[in-house]
Amino acid sequence: MTDSLLGKIAYGASFCIGLPLLLWAWATRLDRLLPGLPSFEAGYSGVVMLCGGIALMATGMLSLWRRGGGLPMNAFPPPRLVRLGLYDWLAHPIYLGSALALAGGFLLGNLEAGIWIVLPCFVAGIFALLHGYEVPELKRRFRERYRSPCLCLPEDSRALPEPGHRLAALLLVLLPWAIGYEYLAVLLPETSPRQTFMPFELRWPVLEWTVVPYLFTYVLIVATPLLVTTRRDLRDFMVAGWIGTLLGLACFALFPLTAPPRPFVPQGALGDWLELQRMLDTPACAFPSFHVFWALLAAWVLRPRLSSFVAWSLAILLCASCVTTGMHSLLDVVSGFALFVLACRHHLIYRWTLSCCEGIANSWREWRVGRVRIINHGLYVGIASAVGLYLAGALLPHATPWQVFSIGLAGLAGACAWGQWLEASSKLMRPFGYYGGLFGGMAGLLLFGGAAFWPFFAAFACVAPVVQAIGRLRCLVQGCCHGRPCDVRHGIRYRREPSRVVRIAGWHDVPLYPTPLYSIAGNLVLAMVLYPLARYDAPASLIAGLYLFLSACLRFVEEQFRGEPQTPFVVGLSLYQLLALGCGFGGIALSMFPSPDFNGDPVWRPDMIKPALLLGVLSMLGMGADLPESSKPMSRLA
Repeated sequence: MTDSLLGKIAYGASFCIGLPLLLWAWATRLDRLLPGLPSFEAGYSGVVMLCGGIALMATGMLSLWRRGGGLPMNAFPPPRLVRLGLYDWLAHPIYLGSALALAGGFLLGNLEAGIWIVLPCFVAGIFALLHGYEVPELKRRFRERYRSPCLCLPEDSRALPEPGHRLAALLLVLLPWAIGYEYLAVLLPETSPRQTFMPFELRWPVLEWTVVPYLFTYVLIVATPLLVTTRRDLRDFMVAGWIGTLLGLACFALFPLTAPPRPFVPQGALGDWLELQRMLDTPACAFPSFHVFWALLAAWVLRPRLSSFVAWSLAILLCASCVTTGMHSLLDVVSGFALFVLACRHHLIYRWTLSCCEGIANSWREWRVGRVRIINHGLYVGIASAVGLYLAGALLPHATPWQVFSIGLAGLAGACAWGQWLEASSKLMRPFGYYGGLFGGMAGLLLFGGAAFWPFFAAFACVAPVVQAIGRLRCLVQGCCHGRPCDVRHGIRYRREPSRVVRIAGWHDVPLYPTPLYSIAGNLVLAMVLYPLARYDAPASLIAGLYLFLSACLRFVEEQFRGEPQTPFVVGLSLYQLLALGCGFGGIALSMFPSPDFNGDPVWRPDMIKPALLLGVLSMLGMGADLPESSKPMSRLA
């Protein structure tokens, strides 16, 4: 038996047997550790999803075998691109089928943790694998022969949308929005001391007849992809819908505001409809109002079809019905309008953000104090370290300042040691590395956390995304963690000679992917996931494990866009992608440990100010001050 055949058998067994067993064990373990998760009634839906998912996977595999000449293995890919049959409509039917089958299995097994935690993580892992490796590799291998399937985001043109484009808007935009909304509607508490209604609004009457335009919003949302006249308009609808969904769901999780509908007494059939709508909905997911967002977005893209007057008049009526039915407050409506503005102006916001990043990337400044050089980018990491250490202390009211400081210092030392071991050279004498900081911080947790190991880990996991998001501004100035060349519309240019982009990579004035910006955005999303878990007293091990897993997914995708010449590659993946894979599986294992619940409500800690400032100064000196004329180890930053 050849080594290639053995490799294929081992690879296939790991994905077809090992991974499902791991996910099932993960869900079973979390189900025991989290007995309070919402339950569900599977009925026939579990059987349908399981059988449908297996059928979809089998059809996709058979199609690759017959038409592609191989099996669905990234390490041993089929030699021919398949875009016929099922693959003419779906780009990745095997992954979709696996997610459906997994959901069906969890439903039939009554594994609540499988549905609420493992399945979303599995989907995140699929997304990372696709966009961090598989899709770019397909485009590289097949180049001009590669084309998108029918169900995809349409190109920016005035042509009439194809049926697949319209169906894609329903399945790839509206369906994820509905799933995400219902997901949070079940998990978030329906009562809260903080409501969005102001006292004077509670005295307003409820107009039963306005339930008609209120319910018509659902019809308009579904009809919009079918009515748009150009691919550009449909593309704008889909992209704005994704952005609005992400930001809106984040607001639901971060701001526990509720809007209990204003009371009324039904007077007829319309009143009964309104009462039924209230029974089916939740007061927890109201700020911002998705009714307002979708009504305005539909009017925006349907202006060429309906005329601006008709489209905006209809939108105003639908938005007003949110108030007149008593379903939403004025604050909900205003926030829904703000969400619409942010989403539909994403082009302008994106270009402005790129311009700001390019300005920061070319803002290198340095000052001399004798032989010592102080570089301005050290200020960013100093602020990141100080803010992060203080926030960690604020989340740990019973921890002593020296404990928190020691763990933070261990992370800084680990980052330095990692950079020296992996990347140090004559041109790069004092590099720092994220994974070194991660491993150093974990060593500090073991050494100084003591009996409070798990709360410490959870607290640092919650603040780590904030620290990294701020610290990435240093990466922009220094030129580390930079991207590879790209289209000018999506890139930023480096022009300062001391930058690592110019000095080491030699890409002066070349558009590069703004990978530090991608990291900032991804870490902010990660913070939006972890902090609500801490606020609702999730187990500390779950918070720590999810940080490792989700940050690994983000890093795996980010690495696909990075272009540092000193980064080694192994079996087609960068070293950091392999490390991300290890951290992802490590996060799964970590989340299965029993641990106390972690309360993420921060407290004011004046005693943490001095340790936070001290770590900030040490970080700033370590990453922003050097001896440029020296040739000794660790003497120079650039």
